[in-house]
Formats: sequence, structure tokens, C-alpha cells
Amino acid sequence: MLPTDQQIIDLHHKYAKTDADFQLVYQHCQIIETIAMKLLDAKPIAGIDRQLVHVGCMLHDIGTYKVLENGVFVKGVRHGVFGEEILKEEGYPESLWRIASHHTGVGLTEQDVIEARRRVAMGERTVRLAPEYGVGLSTLARAVNGRSWSHVAGALTRKGRGRHSRVVE
Repeated sequence: MLPTDQQIIDLHHKYAKTDADFQLVYQHCQIIETIAMKLLDAKPIAGIDRQLVHVGCMLHDIGTYKVLENGVFVKGVRHGVFGEEILKEEGYPESLWRIASHHTGVGLTEQDVIEARRRVAMGERTVRLAPEYGVGLSTLARAVNGRSWSHVAGALTRKGRGRHSRVVE
């Protein structure tokens, strides 16, 4: 079940270390939510869960509180992973915590990277796989070729150019 607006505010207060941190993160989330709703109003899409979009926008950066020190971001890219942890611990559904973990492009797990590398090696294209994993094309491509996730064995590279290139380990 998704949290109410009051539960969202309470959750932000629970994890904010200072009032200034709360204001910074909560106001950012409000801005993102306003933009998302305007986009949905301008171009309605059938099947979109507006409530999930609203709540996801309002909580997508809940993990930021764990990477703020005196109003400065430290290890900021990890805030998506921390957000996932928080929302899981709070008992919210996967549809919500995956918004937190994936909005930064770091929502891949080690198993995702291994599987994506295997699938690309078998001929699937990253452009088709990226939406399935909930990340952008460049994020998945970097994971597959080892520019990120280099600690995971099996990075793939391409030999040749354009349509005539092939994937090699």
C-alpha cells in the first residue's frame, strides 16, 4: 500500500538530520512531482498509475538524507540504493522502492549485470534490454562493457565497427 501525503512528510522528517536537509530534499521532491503531473496532464498515458507517480516523485530522493553531511552531498550517487533500503524497511511495495533505486541509473544489481552481459553476448541489444532493467541505455551499456561494474567478471567489448561489429569477452 502506498503512503498518504502525511506519511510521506513524516517519512522525510524521520530521515532528515536537520530542518535544512528536510527543506532541501522535500522541496526538490515537490518540484519534481509538480513537473511530472504537468507532463501527465499535457500528455495523458493510459495505464499510468498517477498515485504511484505522485508518491514516487515525493519519495524518489528519500535516500539523499543518508548522503547529506551539513548540507553537502557525500557519495551522492548511492542515494538511490539507500532510498530503496529505506522504503523496503518501511514496508512499501517494490513498485515504489524501485523508483528510488532506479531513478539514478544505479538500480542494477550484480545479478542484473551478469544476466545482461550474458544476453548481449547471445545477441540481444542493450537498446532493447535497458527498459527491461529500468535504466537508461548508457547506464546498461557501461555495465555491459565494464566501464562501470568493473569488479564483476565477464565484461564485454565490441570488435569492428557499426553493423559489422561483434561482441567478445
